[in-house]
Amino acid sequence: MNVTDQAYYLVISGRWFSTKDLQGVWQFVPPDQLPPEFARIPENAPAGTVLASVPGTPQAQEASIAATVPRTARIARSASGSVTYEGDPKFSRIPGTSLSYALNTATPVVRISPSKYYAVIDGVWFKAVSPAGPWSIADKVPAAIYSIPPSCPIYYATSVYVYGSSPSYVTVGYTLGYLGAYPTSGGVVVYGTGYNYAPYIGTGWIAPPFTYGFGAGIACGLATGFAIGFTADHGWGYSPGWGGWGGSSYNSFNRNTFNTQNNYYNRWGNNNLSNGQQFQQEKQAFDQNHPQTASDMNRAEQNFQQAHPVEADRIHHQASEAAGLGNSELSPKQRQDFQDDSRGIEGDAGINRDSLTHDSSRLGNNDVFAGHDGNAYRSAANGGWQSHDGSGWHDTDSGFARGDVGRDLDSQRFARNVGGFRDAGSGGGGRTFGGGGFRGGGGFRR
Repeated sequence: MNVTDQAYYLVISGRWFSTKDLQGVWQFVPPDQLPPEFARIPENAPAGTVLASVPGTPQAQEASIAATVPRTARIARSASGSVTYEGDPKFSRIPGTSLSYALNTATPVVRISPSKYYAVIDGVWFKAVSPAGPWSIADKVPAAIYSIPPSCPIYYATSVYVYGSSPSYVTVGYTLGYLGAYPTSGGVVVYGTGYNYAPYIGTGWIAPPFTYGFGAGIACGLATGFAIGFTADHGWGYSPGWGGWGGSSYNSFNRNTFNTQNNYYNRWGNNNLSNGQQFQQEKQAFDQNHPQTASDMNRAEQNFQQAHPVEADRIHHQASEAAGLGNSELSPKQRQDFQDDSRGIEGDAGINRDSLTHDSSRLGNNDVFAGHDGNAYRSAANGGWQSHDGSGWHDTDSGFARGDVGRDLDSQRFARNVGGFRDAGSGGGGRTFGGGGFRGGGGFRR
C-alpha cells in the first residue's frame, strides 16, 4: 500500500495493478507510473522481491540483461530430432506473414514452403523437406521466422537462434523468451505474452503455451540471480503442450518453482560440447579474431603471474574448476580453501548490493584483481582499491573509484562476492533467502 494516496498495488507476472478498494476492480499501472518510493524498498525486506519489477532498480536492470543474454551450446551436426503429430500434420497461416505453423503437435513447426520446414526441438532448430521429417540440425534459419508475432502460439520459438557452424557442430542459443520471460520497453521483465491462445482439440488435447498468471513471480535476488517462481497447486504439469513449461521436456518438473539458470542444452548429452571444450574453442576463436587485444590480455596476465605467483595460481585453478576444465591439479588444501571461501558468508546478516560491491572481508585470499589497464589491484579493507608496483601495494587516490578502471573493478568485486554468495546458498545449507527467494507476488514461499 502506498500510504500517500492509500492505494494498493499488486504485481502479477511482472505486471502492476492498483486499487483503492480491495473488494473493487484492479486497474493496470504502467511500470513507469509506479510511486517512486517503490524503488527504495530494501532488498531484504519481505516485499523486496518486487524490485525486479520496478523500473530503474538494479534488480530490474539485471533481470532485463538476464532475459536478453542467450544460453548457448554447440550441438553436433549428427544430432537428430523427431516431431509427433496427432494424426496427419495440420497447418494454420500466421497472420501478417507468408508462414504457417503446425496445429496438432506440441513442437513448434514452421512451414516456409511445401518443401521447407523448420522446427525447434529442445532449444535447437531443425529442418526437413516434409513435416514428417527426417529432421536434421539447421545451420541457418530464414529471417522470416523472426517476423512471427506474439499473437501466434509458437512466438516463443523466435527466441531460439543459430549463431554459427563448423563442419562438425552448430552453435545455437536461446534467450528466456523461449521459456516465456520477455523484457519490455518499460524496463522490466514480464512472464508470458498475455495473448489468449487456444488449445488444439482433436481426438486429443494439446495445451497452448502459458501466457499469464499461474502464480508466476519474477525475482532477481542476490542469492538466486534472475528466476521465475510458480504456484500452481492444482497440478498443471500436463503433456503434451506448447512452450518450455508445458512441453513434454518439462512436464515433470517441480511445479512450485523453476530457476531460469537451468539449461535446456544439458539434455543433448554427448551431442553437446562440454563447458570446458566450449570455453577452449571460444578462447581460441577470440585470440584469432582479436590478436592485439588477446596479446594485451596475455601480457597483463603474465605481469600479474610474475608479481603474484601464489595468487595467480590460485585464481587459475578456481577459474578452471568453474569453467568445467577439471580440478585434478588442485591440492586438497586448495580445494578446501576454495570451498571455505565460497561458504564463508553463509548466515551473514545485512547482505546487500552495496556491501557486496565494496566489502573485502568475504573475499579471503581471493582479493586480487586484474584491471583492464594491465595493472594488478587488491581489494582494500575500507572498500577501496590498492595498486601494485615494484615497491608493493599502495592505496589509490580518491578519484580512482569514479574512473573507468575503478568502476570496472567494483563490478568484478561484486560479481566475485555474488558468485560465492549464490554458490553457498544454492544447495540449501540452512540459509533463509531474505529477498533472494520468492515471497509474495505470486512467487513460491519458503
